[in-house]
Amino acid sequence: MMFVNTLLKNKVEDPKREEKTSNDLWPYLCLLRISATRPISQRNELIDDRNSRKVFFVKWLSPISLFSATVSIFTLYLLIMLILNGIFDVYWPQQLYAVKNHLITPIHGNASANEVQQLYMIRNFMGPTIRLIVIVYQFINIDATVHHLNTISGLADDLQAYCAGRCSNFSSKIRRNSIIIGALFIVIPLVIVLPAISASFSENVVLAPVIIREVSTVLLKLQFLFIYVDDADIIIQCDIVCEFYRQMEMVLIDTKEYLRGNHGSVLLVEVRKWHQFLLRNRKIVGQIGTITTVPQLMSLVEVTLNLTVLWYTVFTLVASTNTPILGNYPLKMSIIYVVISLIRLQVKTWKAENVTTAESRVHDALFALNEFPQALEVQLELQGMRNTISSTPSRIAFGNYLVLHKGVILTMFNQVVTYLIILLQFDRAAS
Repeated sequence: MMFVNTLLKNKVEDPKREEKTSNDLWPYLCLLRISATRPISQRNELIDDRNSRKVFFVKWLSPISLFSATVSIFTLYLLIMLILNGIFDVYWPQQLYAVKNHLITPIHGNASANEVQQLYMIRNFMGPTIRLIVIVYQFINIDATVHHLNTISGLADDLQAYCAGRCSNFSSKIRRNSIIIGALFIVIPLVIVLPAISASFSENVVLAPVIIREVSTVLLKLQFLFIYVDDADIIIQCDIVCEFYRQMEMVLIDTKEYLRGNHGSVLLVEVRKWHQFLLRNRKIVGQIGTITTVPQLMSLVEVTLNLTVLWYTVFTLVASTNTPILGNYPLKMSIIYVVISLIRLQVKTWKAENVTTAESRVHDALFALNEFPQALEVQLELQGMRNTISSTPSRIAFGNYLVLHKGVILTMFNQVVTYLIILLQFDRAAS
């Protein structure tokens, strides 16, 4: 039996190839910098005499680090003051915010139960508290984030260089998809928040005698955008690993077409290369869940609490005979936030499930190679790849706490309905 190479290699050197991965990942790098908690820089590092690779690192003495430190310190201070002012009635070193006049409170007149009032109070300070936790978590785990980003960059370089010489229709969608996701999860919420910032200036909501009032006003409003930054973070990462799986699938499909036309066979060295790519991408999938565990678990807590409170608001307002449904501002805002929260959950779970689906397509493409004659060691290597995928499919898991899939939405919905029924019972008992 004759064993031939699966595809002819492209011998033309691409002088811009070492820059391609950097161009693909720059939207994601910009997102990390916008978060103001991950001041990551990049530099060229020589691999050999002819090739270089972009390497990501933290340079503490840099404009990016200065920006992140400044924003984080201001944000931490403002959030601590907001919690002290609003929860503990402590107004030192300053009264930052006219808290009592601007809290979201139960709107319906019968909402007098103590449990309902407490849940609304918790809801008001959940956002600042989550932001505080995430800032500290991101700072502590900055080295893990840098290592993760370098792992992604390394696989992107190696996989794209390998695929570009073997796939006639090779193209990377990482940059385009990252820009679209960033626009949806950052630009649109930012446009929505800008009117709220303008209203705060006109109403003098923020007092801030110690820190400049304008800075305080902007940062207090922008803190609500960071949860969308965290959502965009995990969605872009899921999209990147799906793209890696798609590129592997393209190689396998092109290999099958080549073998069909040339009656050859796959070399063992090629299969082992594919296996390495598969294992490296699965490692990245595991790292995604690890480095996003705390922000995403906090996000789920925030969504659960807000959905409970705002659905309670919707039900009590709709039940009021004198409430104009379309003309009531709190009711409209509550409905809008409920819809946005459900969309966020749906998109995240959809992207997480796409990772498993993309890997299953690689499995199917591997299985399709069985129709061609292979050496025994090649068959064993291919079988090992298929067993790896079928026995433990890739999933976005947040430690031992949660696996992100559609069942999460159903579970959360059941919890919210249970809490909502309890609140309505408290409200009815107090009325």
